Formats: sequence, structure tokens, C-alpha cells
Amino acid sequence: MRIIELVLLLLNCATLFFMVFRRFSKAFNRSTKAIWIGGAALNLIVLLLHIVLEGLRIQMLFSYAFVFALVSVAVIVTLKKPREKEKPKRRRVVVFKGIGTGFVFLALSLSAILASLLPVPTLPTPTGNYAVGVQHLHLVDENRNNSFFTGSLDKRELMVKIYYPAEDEASQPFVHYFRGSKELAGAYLKENGFPGAFFQQLAYAQTHSKENLQLARQHSSYPVILFSHGWGFSIELYTSLCEGLASHGYIVIAIDHTYLNGASLLPDRIVRTSEAPIFSGSLLPETLRGMAQTMTDDSIFVIDVLEKLDSGNRDSIFRNRLDLDNIGIAGHSLGGAASYNLAINDSRIPSRINAAINLDGDPLFTPEPNAELAPILMLTNGENWVVNPDILMPKLEDMPEEYYALILEDFGAEAVYNAERQREAQVIRELSVILADSQTLFFIKGSLHSAYSDLGFCLGKPLEQLFGIGTTGPAKTLEITQALMLAYFDQHLKGQPGSSLDTLVETYSELQRVKL
Repeated sequence: MRIIELVLLLLNCATLFFMVFRRFSKAFNRSTKAIWIGGAALNLIVLLLHIVLEGLRIQMLFSYAFVFALVSVAVIVTLKKPREKEKPKRRRVVVFKGIGTGFVFLALSLSAILASLLPVPTLPTPTGNYAVGVQHLHLVDENRNNSFFTGSLDKRELMVKIYYPAEDEASQPFVHYFRGSKELAGAYLKENGFPGAFFQQLAYAQTHSKENLQLARQHSSYPVILFSHGWGFSIELYTSLCEGLASHGYIVIAIDHTYLNGASLLPDRIVRTSEAPIFSGSLLPETLRGMAQTMTDDSIFVIDVLEKLDSGNRDSIFRNRLDLDNIGIAGHSLGGAASYNLAINDSRIPSRINAAINLDGDPLFTPEPNAELAPILMLTNGENWVVNPDILMPKLEDMPEEYYALILEDFGAEAVYNAERQREAQVIRELSVILADSQTLFFIKGSLHSAYSDLGFCLGKPLEQLFGIGTTGPAKTLEITQALMLAYFDQHLKGQPGSSLDTLVETYSELQRVKL
């Protein structure tokens, strides 16, 4: 809860207390009218400060209603002629006032609870020595049609968010989360089944990035990391990871994969996932593979754009500053599957992918014969499903009845599900063989799937387990994740030994290395 919000709620409760127990006002030789006017004025001033400095949000609705009612009563009391003698209050009136007071107190308590459960996020401060700059690029791939619409002649359209090490400028403000757009935040949440109005406070949060900063002069060029979000996750929810990597001297290209991310803010409109008819039914593994392949193709297209930025064919501060001989790729969930696919299969960019990190993403793909693989690190949640693939696709006989019925509805027949289950097991076995060579399979105890994003910072602690954050907590999970990513990319992209992966296992008790 923000500071002025907290002050406003405490002031609401204090005012309610003095209004109910007016006899306390006599101890200060103040009239009832003075108490009403003074209380209303003070509440209104704090409310106005809250509106100007923090912004309105629906969780505080009962507090706003209380101030409005208080000011209204104060006006009535001010205009009302004083009585010679106040009539004694009837017992029934006293009871009704007591009940009303109780309801008001409960309403204010509800505002406090909602504001705490759904806070304005406070993102962790980047740990590197660089300030972080950010730019947005609107890209259109003229060589690909929009595959999410059958027969469409529209070209594939993307937004890309570039985080980079920068020369700080104190006069520049930090940019807001979700690009400061309540419409984008609301659209994203609605696409994921949440009431958008209850989460629009995401746009109030400040990041640790600034626009229009110069690229840091410390080095002539900086290695590049492409990052892909999970299915249904906004790229904004990986701000903490991307800022952290940029603050340590990486240019991070966060790709906003249109129609795979809930909502995208394009220059002229907001594009929603539900607009694509392909997602009207269940997402079978074949559909997921197609989606991950689209992400992979997006990444290849973005690398082509980066070459133009670096060569000067496109006006940019990144001209001759991108180390495209040292590219890393990373992603979470479906984005992790796409990054893995690019590392093991795509010959269009041979030898330039120097390292890949898959954050808890089902691999979905198998390597091509004789493929030249980039070094790969896998970080899973605390369930460590790579060792036990049945967690992802359990046996039909082990399923509860209601889950079994849903599976048959999606897959159509037991044989289809069992065939896909065998394919999934084979994909994970081949992943295990790759990771066994480098011993780069890790998991974080007490973490769940969503913990590798900023989602945990958008929720109060009681909701963390419900939304897949886990018992380790968002701050610790992201701290460990970033440390592991930095150590791995420092080794493979910068040629620095840095913190060895074994050292990190010793440093963080929650981080476990799996011996394959």
C-alpha cells in the first residue's frame, strides 16, 4: 500500500472515531460543527494529494465514498441553523447509528484489504553498475503474413522493447510500468480472465528505466540477449529480469510476441489475443508447437533487424554498438520453449547463438540430426518436472474423473493423448541428454511457474500461492534467477568466469543442481 493511501485510510478511521464519540471534542472546547468541518477539510486535502501524487484506483473506492459523504455532511452542518437545545436521542436512533458506523468501518477495512492484496508493484532495484535506458521499436516483417488469421494478407507486426546500459541523466524521469497505460494493463488482465479495473494500478508503478538516454560509453559494444515471454504473459512482467541484465552490461531485446501475450500496445491500437480465432478452442500440444515456432521466427526476424541497426541501415543509437557475434537467448514458459528451439534447430543463424536459457518451459521440440547446439541451461520450478515428466502429462489412470473428462474433450480419444504423452516423454529425454553433457539443469525449491516473472510483486502475500508464485517468494526467486542467468551469460557471452554455477548453489540454499 502506498504512503498517502495508508495515511488516508488511517485518517478516515480516526475521523469516524471522533464523529461517533463526539464527547471527546468537548475536551478540546471545539463545537460539533468545527469537528465536522475540520475533519472533512483534512480528509479532502489528503484525498487530493493522493489523486495528484499517486492516482485513483478502484480498491480505494470505499475510502473515496467516505470522504465524499463526510464533505457533504460538513456542508449541511455548516449551512444548518443551530438549535437552542439538542433533543435527547432515542435508543432506536443510537442503534441505527451504531450499525451504520459498523458498516462504514467494515467498508474502510475492505478498501485496506483490497489495496494490500492488489498493491501498486514495487520492482526490485537492478544490481548492476549501469543505469538502464529503454526504447520501443515497432517492427513489421514484410516476408511473413499474419499466421493467426487464415488467409490474411496482413504482415506480422511486433513491438520490441530494448533495455540497454546507459549514461544516466538525473533530470529524466523513470518510465512507468506497462508503459503508463491503464488501457494496456486493463486489456492484458481482461484477456487473462481478471477484472481489468482491479489491476489498472499496474500502470502507476515506476520501473528503473529511463527513455532517451545515451548508450553507455564504457565499452565499444555490448553483447545481446533476446528474451521471449510466456504464453499469456505480458513482456512488461519481465521488466525486473531485463533491467537487471541491462544494468550488468547487456543489451536486452524483449520481444512482445503479438497475439501470444494477452495484449500489445501498437502505435495506433491495442491488439488482444482473443482477436485471433486460432485461440477459440483448447490449446493442444500441436497448437503450442506452432505458437512456439512463431516465437522462434519472430526472434530470427528481430536478429535481422538488429543487423540493420548495427550496420547503420536504420537510424539508431545502436549503430556499431551491438556485439552480434555474442548473442544469448532466454525465455520463460512458451518463450523458453522457443528459445530452446532456436538453440537446437535453426540453421539460419549458425554459431551466433552462444548461449540459451530456458526458464521452466516445456521443450516441445527435438534437435535436428547432427545439429550444432548452442550451450543450454534449464531452470525449472520446484516440482522439477524434467526428472518426472508425469507431472506435465500424467497417466490417464492416475487422473481424477473430472480431469479425465476434460482431457478426452480436448484430445478426442485416449489413443491420441497417449501418443502425445509418449512424444512428450521423448522430448524431455532428449533434453536430459543435452543437459547431462553440461550438467546445467537447475531448479529452485519452493518456486512455482509464475515466479520467474514480476507477477508476485503485483500481488499481496496471501495470493502468491494461488497465482503460482510459490513459498520461496518473488523477490528471492528472481534474485536467484538473475544471478544464475548472469553467471551463465558472463561465461558464454563475455568470456568471464564470473561466479561459477557451483558457487551459486553454495550461496543459495534454494538453488539445486540436478545431476543427470
